[in-house]
Amino acid sequence: MMTNFDALAAIRRFFSVVECAGLILPSGWFGRPYDNLMQLTRGEASEDSLLLELDGQLILKFAGRTQVASTDRGLQIGGFAVLSWDWTEFGSASSHREEFDSGAVELVGPMG
Repeated sequence: MMTNFDALAAIRRFFSVVECAGLILPSGWFGRPYDNLMQLTRGEASEDSLLLELDGQLILKFAGRTQVASTDRGLQIGGFAVLSWDWTEFGSASSHREEFDSGAVELVGPMG
């Protein structure tokens, strides 16, 4: 059984190889597919949560135990109880928050 610490280690390994990735939320792509690429700027894990910060201002907080699986495009993160998605628009102070209680997040490596 994968722990959130294992999940974070897998995500860090992924970013050490690809450096930046696109983001697909349970509601769809964040930004333009294969064009908006983000770096992992912080990662924290505990027994019951996983936090990922992308580009210093995009926060994914997974409650519950997550599962990470490799896909042909990158990594898929699922199994969470609730995902809180907080983000601030680039070059703006406008902040947004969404919550998802199902689905998966996919980190997609750059094309080419």
